[in-house]
Amino acid sequence: MKLIGQIMNRMAIVLMAVLLAWCMLFYFAIQREMMDEVDDSLELHSEMLMIRYLAHKEIPPQEIGTNNSYAIIPVTEDYAATYPPQSFENKDIWIPERHETEPARIMRTVFRDEQQRPMLLEVSTPTFDQDELQLAILIWSIVLYVLLLFLILSINWGVIQSSMKPLYAMLHWLDSFDLKNNNTSMSIETKTTEFRRLIDAANRLLARTLELYDQQRLFVDNAAHEMQTPLAVCLNRLEELQQRNDLNEEQLADIARVKQPLRRLNRLHRDMLQLSRINNGAYTSREPVRIYDMLKLMQNDFEDIFSYKEITCSVQGEKSLTININRTLSELLLGNLFRNAWIHTSTGGEINIELNKELITFSNTGKEALDAKQIFQRFYHSANTPQSSGLGLSICESVCKLYGYQLEYSYEDGFHHFSINLNANQTHPSASGD
Repeated sequence: MKLIGQIMNRMAIVLMAVLLAWCMLFYFAIQREMMDEVDDSLELHSEMLMIRYLAHKEIPPQEIGTNNSYAIIPVTEDYAATYPPQSFENKDIWIPERHETEPARIMRTVFRDEQQRPMLLEVSTPTFDQDELQLAILIWSIVLYVLLLFLILSINWGVIQSSMKPLYAMLHWLDSFDLKNNNTSMSIETKTTEFRRLIDAANRLLARTLELYDQQRLFVDNAAHEMQTPLAVCLNRLEELQQRNDLNEEQLADIARVKQPLRRLNRLHRDMLQLSRINNGAYTSREPVRIYDMLKLMQNDFEDIFSYKEITCSVQGEKSLTININRTLSELLLGNLFRNAWIHTSTGGEINIELNKELITFSNTGKEALDAKQIFQRFYHSANTPQSSGLGLSICESVCKLYGYQLEYSYEDGFHHFSINLNANQTHPSASGD
């Protein structure tokens, strides 16, 4: 989930709880205020009636039978002693003229006349229908709640989106950053202190990374070149020793045992040098390469090995498939996949290579699947290939990444499948079929 989405979700949850509590308080406050206003009106009206009654002044006629009336009723002393000074009640009053009930607010209070006789004054006044009021308040509270929530979230989304522009600019710069080709520092204008500190920290990290990358590249190149001459000298010297006639079989066996790790080290040195050159962009030239023709030549080169292991090999599909690639890298890519295929093919197995405009697929029989998570990692090799340098498939993956291809592995129905997707990245239109 994006940062702004996470912020808005959390803000929405908090705002929903706060606004819901506010709506409930608003509803009860409005209802309480309206009741207080009605009660105050009833108190003033009842006070006026009692004053006029005690002063023997003219009082309004009693409107019995409506929800806007009053009544003065004599009561007993016991009733007056137990009755509270004032009481309020919401009650539906039957109106005969209308043949219906109407809501009213009724106030009752006990007072004494001139002879100190207890009298009950009952005053009623029309009031609102509580159910209708509750429904109206509920509807408008929901409308107000939704509008406020939408308005607040929209304003906050706009403010956060505007404030986050430097962060999005940094993410875009990091997504497009290329360690080999992009050495420019991050330059983003912002007045926010935190973003400025983050940009400065990223630029310092970038400078340090570029420095370490250059040091590593120089180290690998220098180490590879320095190793090349001693390895060649050692192997040549051992070859010369094997040609001597005064050595017995035990001594020749010792020389052979020494040559074996030296050859492995020589292969490792060669693969490391190739991998370093690929990553450093040493192969810049391109030319159209017909894949089918190159694979047929490699098939002929491997013919003796295939015959020895009784392996059948076929190359089928789009014969006119041509890709625009460095020829040396194409030979590395296809040659390593060819070698990987026969290494993992048991005696009597088969290798099938299929070509079309989108895929180049190497399929070979195998007893069990390889570790798809580690197979393209450097220096990884399966238990069946302990003498391998572990860099062949890493070289293949580096070549594919250089041209925007995608190298994938799968195991189905007893076959290993290594597929090169030529259209994985449309920004590298280097493949074509005539």
